[in-house]
Amino acid sequence: MGHFVLYTEGYEPIDPFHLGYLLSFIQRYGGREREVSFFSDRLLELFPDFLDRYSERYRSEEVAKQAFSGYLYNRIFSRLLAELGLVETREVKGSTYSDNKYLIRRTELFDQVFAVW
Repeated sequence: MGHFVLYTEGYEPIDPFHLGYLLSFIQRYGGREREVSFFSDRLLELFPDFLDRYSERYRSEEVAKQAFSGYLYNRIFSRLLAELGLVETREVKGSTYSDNKYLIRRTELFDQVFAVW
């Protein structure tokens, strides 16, 4: 059902292989609060093909990157990892919607769950 919802909303689900990389970035860099774009940029450095999925819909590469960051924040960080208590998310409102900042930090539970990893 979860994958179906993502497809009907225009998103492809992130597969476990790529999710593993994202979790490793959270473990490495998530000890302090960082913008979601920090994590999405790291993922795009390794897997630039992710941007192809967004470039067709958006007018520029920068807007496509923002859309990808929004996808990670809404779908992965907020609806999955925060719900499980593995990360804390925080939104800082800007003067416009595009000026909003979305912040991520791993929790102690994340460290306990992934201590062996």
